[in-house]
Amino acid sequence: MIKRSVAAMLAFSAVALASKDGAQAADIYVEGQLGVAVMEDIDTNTYSGAAGGITVTGAKGTLEYDEEFMFGAEAGVQNFGVQNMRLGFGVKHMNVELDAITLSAGSITDGTTTITNASAKVSRENLGGIAQAFDNNVQLYSFNAYYDIPMEAAIKPFVGGGIGFVDIENADSLEPAFTLSAGARYNLSESVYAGVKADYHFVSGPTDELGIEYENFGVFTAAVMVGMTF
Repeated sequence: MIKRSVAAMLAFSAVALASKDGAQAADIYVEGQLGVAVMEDIDTNTYSGAAGGITVTGAKGTLEYDEEFMFGAEAGVQNFGVQNMRLGFGVKHMNVELDAITLSAGSITDGTTTITNASAKVSRENLGGIAQAFDNNVQLYSFNAYYDIPMEAAIKPFVGGGIGFVDIENADSLEPAFTLSAGARYNLSESVYAGVKADYHFVSGPTDELGIEYENFGVFTAAVMVGMTF
């Protein structure tokens, strides 16, 4: 998935550079992001089935995930003829690990460890091999638009939104995602800036490789960023 992210970023950068050639007033920006991701608790629909050594019987519950390290990158254009607007394409990567499961019905077993709706909340250390079935590598891809709020101060706040998709390792398909953003940038020089950014990603509920269907959920990310314009 990381190779796919790099390819997508390179493709978008090439398009942005082509746009710059056609409109000399436009500036290209490229930035890196480093921060934390917090995934909301995820509810499942009732399901029975077996795959990958995991057997699910009439199970319905809630999955809780740990806060995780996140890194990302974005490339885009600014000063392209629409005042205070920026357009960009961003990619974020995170590894999310299951922290606990609470079942409201049914059972899940890996043949060694079994949890049921009588188990209350079961933490990762008591889940055995079940936990790994719900761990995921996650990549978020988003086409974003930002409005830089005009201010005389050196720190420039911005708000934005985006639309894209999420690639979840154990999901059987890509899922649409919508993004709301807010943050601020500070110019360290004419071509280098730093800043902070918070995003909320609303993700359409996936179906995983076990066949379990999930409700819609949200992912919050907060990051520091460093970028260049040219």
